[in-house]
Amino acid sequence: MENEQNINNEQDTTVTIDEEKRNKRRKKSKKKNKEKISMFSEIESYGFHYSFKEFIFRLLLMYAIVGVATYFYSLKIVPIIILAIIFTILTPTMVKAQYRYKYEYNKFDDVSNYLPQLATSFMKTKKIRESLEEVATILNGKRIYNNIMDAIDYIDNVHSDTLFEDAFALIESEYGCEKMTALHNYLIKVEKEGGEFESTLSLMMSDNQEWIQRTSIYQGRRKSTHMAILIALVMSIVMCGVLNMFIPKNIEFINNNNETGYISLAISGHIIYQIVSTIFLSLMIGVYTLTQTVMQGSWLKDKGVRKDKEIIKDYQYYKYFDLKTETIKYSIWFVVFAGVAAVTYFILHQTIFAIIFAVTAIYYLTMPKRKLRHTKKRLERDLEKAFPDWVRDVSISLNTQTVQNAVILSEEKAPLVLKPAVIQLIEEFTEDPVSFEPWNHFLEDFDLPEAKAAARTFYSINELSGDTAKMQINALIKRNARLVQEADEKKADDEISTLGYMVMVPMVISIGKLVVDLFLLILSFMGATNVIGQMF
Repeated sequence: MENEQNINNEQDTTVTIDEEKRNKRRKKSKKKNKEKISMFSEIESYGFHYSFKEFIFRLLLMYAIVGVATYFYSLKIVPIIILAIIFTILTPTMVKAQYRYKYEYNKFDDVSNYLPQLATSFMKTKKIRESLEEVATILNGKRIYNNIMDAIDYIDNVHSDTLFEDAFALIESEYGCEKMTALHNYLIKVEKEGGEFESTLSLMMSDNQEWIQRTSIYQGRRKSTHMAILIALVMSIVMCGVLNMFIPKNIEFINNNNETGYISLAISGHIIYQIVSTIFLSLMIGVYTLTQTVMQGSWLKDKGVRKDKEIIKDYQYYKYFDLKTETIKYSIWFVVFAGVAAVTYFILHQTIFAIIFAVTAIYYLTMPKRKLRHTKKRLERDLEKAFPDWVRDVSISLNTQTVQNAVILSEEKAPLVLKPAVIQLIEEFTEDPVSFEPWNHFLEDFDLPEAKAAARTFYSINELSGDTAKMQINALIKRNARLVQEADEKKADDEISTLGYMVMVPMVISIGKLVVDLFLLILSFMGATNVIGQMF
C-alpha cells in the first residue's frame, strides 16, 4: 500500500528550496518564450529574423497552391475563399514550426559540441569554473556561449551552498537534457568530494559520444518518416484531383433522328462534391500542418516515454490485480454474448452469427488474464527504458558513496516506474544491510535479467573495497552504457512507429473522398442514361 501511495503521489514529493530555485532557472527561458505570443516575436526568440515581407511572400505561395487546387478540383468561389482563409490561419503555425526546427537542430549541435569539450577541459583543469571558461573560448560565436558566460558570471559573483548547481541551471534552462544533467551532476560531485574520476569520466565521454551518434541517426529516421508523410499527402491530393479531371464532360451522341446531343458525367457541379472536396483539402492542409509541428520537436528530450498517469494506471492495475474481481466484471459481457449466441443458434438457426457471438463471449471471459499480460509487458518496456538511467546515476555516486547511500541518493530522481522498487529496496536493506535478500527481491515481479545482474553487481561491490571495487564499478558502467543504447533505440523505435502511423492518415482520408466521388459518378451516369433513353 505504501508503494501505491509513493507512485500515485510522486508529484507531491517535498522539494528543497534550492531545488525549486534551480527548476525556476531551467524554466526561465521557456516562460519568456511563451510570453511572446506573436509569430515574429517567437521566431526572434529562436535567434532568427523573419520579416513581414517574407510572410506575405509565403502567403502568396499558399494562395498559388489554392489556385492549382481550384483548377484540378473545379472548385467554386466559396470553397476557394474557405481554403484561402484556412491557409491564412495556418501559415503562421507552419512558419513557426520551420524556424523551431532550425532552433532545435542548432540546440542539439551546441550540446553535441559542449558535452565532450566540457568533459575534456575538466580532465585537464579539474575545476568547473576554469573548464567553463575554456569551453566558452572554444564555443565563442555559438548560441550556447551566452549561457556559459552567464554561468561563469554567476560563479564569480554569488555565494551559495548550491553555487555550481545554480550556475549549471543557467545552461540547462535552455539546453537541458538528461546527458547534460548527468555530466553536470558528476562534475559537481568531483569538485566537492574529490577522488579518482578520470576512468568514470572517460566512460561518460564515450557514452555521450555514442548518444550524439544515435541521435543523429534518429534525426535521419524522423526526416525519412516526415518525407513519407509528405509523399502520401501529395499522392492522395493528386489521385483525387486526377479522377475529376478525367471524368468526361461532353460526350457526343446521335439519336435515331440523326440529331446530335451532348451529355456530361461531370460531378464537380454537385454541391456534395464541392462540400466534400473542401473538407478533403482542408483536412490535407491540417495534416500537413500537424506533420510540420509534430515532426519538429526537440532532439534533446527523452523519446518514446509514456506519460506518468499512464504508468501509474498500469502499475496499480498490475500490482493490485484481483483475478476474481476482474473475472466477475467481464463475466457480465460473457453472459450477454453467450445468451445471444444461444438464441441465434437454437431459435434463429443462424450458425455463423452464433459462432461469432460465442467467440466474442470467450473473448470477454479471457479478458482479465490477457489484459494483465499486456499491462505487464508495457511496464517491462517502461522499466527497460528507465532502468539504465537509474543504474548510471547510482554507479556515478559509487565513486564517493557506499552502495546503500548511492541508492538512497538516487530515490529522489529515480524514474517514476522505478520508484516503488527503489523505495522497497531501501526499506529492506535498511532492516537487513548484510543479506543478499533485499537485492534478490529487487524487481522480482518482472522479467528483467539485466536488473537481476545489476543487483548482484551492486551487492558484490558492497562487499569489496579498493581497486577491485573500482573495477567492478567501471564494468557496471560499461555494461550499463550498452543498456542505455538499447533503451534509447527502443524509445526511438516507439516514437518513429507512432509517427509512422500518420502516413496512413492521408490515404484513409483520400479513400473516403474517392468513395463519395464514385457514388456521385454513378448517379451522374444513371442520369445520363435516362437522358439518352428518352431521346431514342
